[in-house]
Amino acid sequence: MTDRSKATTHAEACWSWGPAHYKCAMREIERLREELSEVRAELERKDAEIARLRAQLEYTDRYAMDSIRTASRDLDDWHGDMLHLSNSARAALLKDGKQ
Repeated sequence: MTDRSKATTHAEACWSWGPAHYKCAMREIERLREELSEVRAELERKDAEIARLRAQLEYTDRYAMDSIRTASRDLDDWHGDMLHLSNSARAALLKDGKQ
């Protein structure tokens, strides 16, 4: 495109051609500011999503560890019960003289 009043030619990135393209440079700066604002807003959304996922992961991890501890205690209790039954059965066999 040609600006006939000043005989200036415009093209993509003509803002880099020097002082005659000051307005072009200003438009480019404004476009970049808007783009930066959009990128920052997207970054804030992503940061919020990361924080939410981190909290969910911490909760899930705590829940899993609590479940593992409970299962471990239950297994220890079961093992103790089985050991007691085994000892009781052995004692019963000894009492009956069937060892």
